[in-house]
Amino acid sequence: MSQRFVLFADILGFANLVLDNPNSVHSLDPRLGAPSKQEKEAIAAGDQLIPRFRGFHKAVSSQINDHLRRDSKAIIFSDSVFVTLYKLPDIMGFARGLMWKFLSNRIPARMAIAAGSFSTLRYASDIAGDAAIYSTQFLGTGVVKAYQAERMVKGMAIALDESVMPFVGELQPGEVFMLPAPQEKVSAIGNFIFHGTDDTPDHREKRVKDARSALSAMRKKADRKFHHYYDFALNNLEPMRDS
Repeated sequence: MSQRFVLFADILGFANLVLDNPNSVHSLDPRLGAPSKQEKEAIAAGDQLIPRFRGFHKAVSSQINDHLRRDSKAIIFSDSVFVTLYKLPDIMGFARGLMWKFLSNRIPARMAIAAGSFSTLRYASDIAGDAAIYSTQFLGTGVVKAYQAERMVKGMAIALDESVMPFVGELQPGEVFMLPAPQEKVSAIGNFIFHGTDDTPDHREKRVKDARSALSAMRKKADRKFHHYYDFALNNLEPMRDS
C-alpha cells in the first residue's frame, strides 16, 4: 500500500530553548532514566531545555513502544518525530495518546497528520576515528504535507491537513473538531479531549480540567511571545468537549 497517514510532531519554541541554554547541549545524558547529577544541577538552576528534550523523547519512545505494530514506521531526530500508519483511526489514537503524554509532562508540542506517501530508502552510520556520518534517507508526499500543516496552526494542537478530510468518515463522531476559523490549509484539528473507550460527559470534563491545568502551568512559565501557543489550545478546550 502506498497510501499512508503520516504524523509529524515537534517541540514548540525549541530553537529558543537551545540558544538560551547553550551549555546544556553538552550536559544532556543519552539515557532516558533518572537525570544525571549534572542535569539535576542545571534543572535546579532554571534550565528548561534538559527537561523538555528528555520529556519529549521519553514520551515519544513510550508511545511508540505502546503502539508497536508491523505496519508502523517512525523516524526520531532532534526535537522531532515522524510516525506513519496505514489507518486514520490508528494514527489519530496514537496522536491523542502522545498529546496527553506531552501535557502530563508539561512539554509544549504541536502535531499534524496528513495522507500521502512515506518512503524509507536507506539508514546508515559510519564512524571513522573522530569522524561520524549519519544518513537517514526518507521522503514522501505525506512527509511534506504533515510538516507544512504542523506550521499552519498557531498553537498546541493535532492539525489535520486537507488531505485527511476525505477520510474523516472512518473516525468516530467527536474525534475531529472543525475550527471556527480555518488556518490556511487546516480546517480541523484532532480532538484530544475525546476518549475512544470512555467518552462520557464526566470523563470529558475531567480531561478538560486536566488539560487546562497543564496548559495554564506551561503558559505561566513561558515567555509572553509564546503565550499564543497555549491560548489557542485553551480557547478550544470547551468547544472540543462539546463537539
